[in-house]
Amino acid sequence: MGCLGSDSMELTVNPMPVVDLGIDTTICIGENVVLNALNSGFSYNWNTGEASQTIDISATGIYGVVVNDAIVFFT
Repeated sequence: MGCLGSDSMELTVNPMPVVDLGIDTTICIGENVVLNALNSGFSYNWNTGEASQTIDISATGIYGVVVNDAIVFFT
């Protein structure tokens, strides 16, 4: 008799989140813009340090966000 081994693995590929903060915008002093990273229920990492789906901004700058579905399994 010989030895026998087997294994299986399931791989699920999640689609990339769609992120669109809109076009470059100009506002006047005293006004603000709300940026929305969309993808409700995901995790958000704005270059401002905020971690919410939306941010309210009124200062000149370049704003960016990383959206993550936070589904990672390692065994």
